[in-house]
Amino acid sequence: MILAVLWVGTTVLGIWAAIQRDFAAHRRWMLRSVALTFAAVTLRVIMAPLMLSGWSVTDTYLITAWAAWIPNLLLVEWYLRRRPVQTA
Repeated sequence: MILAVLWVGTTVLGIWAAIQRDFAAHRRWMLRSVALTFAAVTLRVIMAPLMLSGWSVTDTYLITAWAAWIPNLLLVEWYLRRRPVQTA
């Protein structure tokens, strides 16, 4: 549920920033939204090797439910903080 709330929230904030013509903020919020959206791919990338190594679907899901989106979001936050702030 946390992933869903964050995903919708970042997307809405990104759209709102674009409506306000704050395109730098729009880019930042939409990068976060993409990172959270990409959790669906990350989940499968993490889940497959665990299942192939003999883990059950339940056990892998307990790990991948969190590991699918938190690293993505942390990576984007790291990227945003390393880059100089762009305006417009």
